[in-house]
Parts: sequence; C-alpha cells; structure tokens
Amino acid sequence: MDSQQSQPTSDSVEANKSPLTHAITSGVQTYLKDKGFKPIETEVPVEPGWVADVASVIVPTNTELQNMKLVPRKPAWPSYVRTNEENWWNNEVNTKIRQKHEEKMKEWKAKVDAIPAPLTALVEVKTTRSDWYGDPKWNKSSPTNLRYLAIPAGLLKRPEFPQGWFVLEFNVEGRLLRVAQEGIVSSIDAEKRMWTIHEIALKRHHRTEAVWMRSVMKRFNARQTEYKQDYRVGNVIRALVDVLHGGQKHYRKPTTVEECFQCHRMDFKKLSWANQAEVKDLWGKFLPPASPPAVSGSGGEADRDGTKDINL
Repeated sequence: MDSQQSQPTSDSVEANKSPLTHAITSGVQTYLKDKGFKPIETEVPVEPGWVADVASVIVPTNTELQNMKLVPRKPAWPSYVRTNEENWWNNEVNTKIRQKHEEKMKEWKAKVDAIPAPLTALVEVKTTRSDWYGDPKWNKSSPTNLRYLAIPAGLLKRPEFPQGWFVLEFNVEGRLLRVAQEGIVSSIDAEKRMWTIHEIALKRHHRTEAVWMRSVMKRFNARQTEYKQDYRVGNVIRALVDVLHGGQKHYRKPTTVEECFQCHRMDFKKLSWANQAEVKDLWGKFLPPASPPAVSGSGGEADRDGTKDINL
C-alpha cells in the first residue's frame, strides 16, 4: 500500500494495513533475504513522491545473480573425448571443445560484467484490484535497478503484469508460490542509486536509534524506580525516627504524627487505619522521661546532711 512522504512514522502506516498485506510484506522480506539483499526496510522513499512498501540493496555475487535469474547459469565444464593418443586433450576434437567452452565463458562473463553493482530494489505490495488500478506508477521510469510487484495469487492476469517488473505471487499466509514474471535490470544513474541507498540507511539508522533509545529509557526508568523506592524508604525511616522522638529531631519541630509525615513529603492519611494507630502509639517513645518537679520545704531550708530545720 502506498503512503505519502509527509506521514510521520512507518508505524502509523503499518497499523492501517490489512492482515493480508502484512503477510505478503513479510513474505517479500523473506524472499529478498534469501536472495542476499541487506538491509531490508519498509516504507522507504525511493524518489520524491514515491514511497516503496519495501526497498533493499545488494552487491550480488555470481551465484546470487544466477539465483535471481539475472544471468544464465555458468557454462558447465566440457567433457573431453579421451583417446589412446599421448596428448589426447590437445587433439583436434578436444581443441574445438575447449575453444567452444571458452567462447561460452566469455559470453557469460560479459553478461555478468554488464550487471551494475550495487543493485537497488523496490517492492510494491498490492492486495486488491482497486489499489492496483489506482496506482499510476507502473509506467513511470524506474528509480531502482530492480522492481518487484507482490500480489496474492490470481489477483492479476498475465497480460496485466507491468512490463519490466518481477511479479511475485503469494498465498494468504505470505508464502511465495511462484515468480509469475521475470523482470529486467533497469539502468539508472548514480544519483538515483545513491538516493535509494541513503534512504535505506537512514531508515535503518532511525530504527536502530529507536531500539537503542528504548533500551536506554528502559534502563533509566528502572534506575528511577529503584531510586524512588530507596527515596521513599528513606523518607519513611526519617519520619518514623521523628515520630519516636516526638518531633524533636526535625528542625520544624512538628507537634503531631501527621506533621512529621508532611515534613518528609508523605501523606499520613494514605496509611490504613490500623497502621495509623500503630504509628501514633510510637509518638515520643524515645523521648527521655521527664524529671520530677523539685519539692520545696514548707518551713525551713534543708541542711547539708539532708535534715531540715524546724522553726519553732
């Protein structure tokens, strides 16, 4: 499904797609991965106004070129005719066989060298005929070297396949059934190729950065939670110490249990009624006992030996 370049993230775009589109998109990514494409990204701008459902890049080896059917299979090693001659491999028959093989190898090597590297690729996923007919990009010049159209099997007839596109047909589970049409390698200039590679790299950077940021925020939140827990435990301990000392340990000199908890940024009322009663019972437990008041004599002063004079 196409999306506009002005949309903020691919997550919101992906959320609007149908389950069939998601299944085929996953199947396309698996297909490209098996062919050697990397990295593979979704919702990639390949040119102004064109956001591909999937885009990737590859620097293909000879084997990968053959697997993608962009070049024919490498000519097999010839079977020479063995005779009783001493230099049988250089006789007239084998010389012709060798020369013919060398010509085939030369032609094959020319085809391989004609393939540019790296190769950029885009994939358009279409699951309905209305979506197919409403898209005007099928006859536009290619912004990438390879163009793929991924559709459910039977959605389009062969005469409807766009020219120059690879057509991949999938089942409803996103499993590739067949390559319904072989495409061509489009020749594009270096600017278009670098545009696509840059957008793929930028998309991968954003995704990697988002994963990294989520990991950092997860660790930060875990540390914050641990810090808050330690901070709250510390506040509880300090509040209880103040309660045990009757508010005399705090510089504000609170006079009630509620004020002690408020001084340490805690709400006493959030405790259960049973806990509130237990905390209130602790008020002033660590205060030194009050000294008894001095008893003054009624009729005389105390002597040094503790006896009193009696005034007659």
